[in-house]
Amino acid sequence: MKVARVPLALVALSALTACEAPTLTAPSPPAPSNQIIMQSMSPSSGATLPVDKCRYYPSSFNLDFWEMCADGLSLRFDVEFEADVTSAVITAGFYSGSQRCGLATSQTAPLVAGSRTAFEATVILLSDESVPLLCAVPAETSRMVVQLWERSRPATPLLTREFAHSYRFSQQ
Repeated sequence: MKVARVPLALVALSALTACEAPTLTAPSPPAPSNQIIMQSMSPSSGATLPVDKCRYYPSSFNLDFWEMCADGLSLRFDVEFEADVTSAVITAGFYSGSQRCGLATSQTAPLVAGSRTAFEATVILLSDESVPLLCAVPAETSRMVVQLWERSRPATPLLTREFAHSYRFSQQ
């Protein structure tokens, strides 16, 4: 009886050793997600922002031109994108219906693919040198559209996110 069990044991052992051992691989890192995350906003949604003359672009060719803007603002966003962006910039447009009433712009910064980069904007422009006012003041906005741009390719945004957000712009 002992002899009959040995061949069965050898067959079972050879069948087990003939199978390939599973290959252990490290999990691949998650693919970068394209996202714009609002970290903070001050003043908060629903606030009234005073609009006044300001000299936002000191390098302006027209030294007598003063733009209309709302300052005292702090918008902070984290951005993650799937590709490197050499000169990334964030804009936040404030809309009343389909009319953009104001635009806040961050400084440019390099954005490395797959990593988060912080952007901040502190002034909302309601005019520029060729347009006196984008919306008649007082104006109520109901949404904020945040976009990631490559400064050297300004025609098309790389990423867009919309937030339900309201500000009231009032003349001082």
